[in-house]
Amino acid sequence: MSHRLETRLVLDALYMAVDRRPMLDAVLFHSDRGSQYAATAMQRFHERHLIVPGMSREANCWDNAVVQRFFSTLKL
Repeated sequence: MSHRLETRLVLDALYMAVDRRPMLDAVLFHSDRGSQYAATAMQRFHERHLIVPGMSREANCWDNAVVQRFFSTLKL
């Protein structure tokens, strides 16, 4: 957790996930269109680990509304 959502934070979480659970099948990583998810470092991570990135359509927040609501409870 961090006070700022940066690419490094997301990458650290993904590295932990990949280290703890080997991927046996294709994996889809769905995110919104935040700059931390569209960063070049994230694209390289996806390529290296054979992860298929997926993003919401522009101005479409409804596909992850439940998750957004949950994470809003963690923010101070």
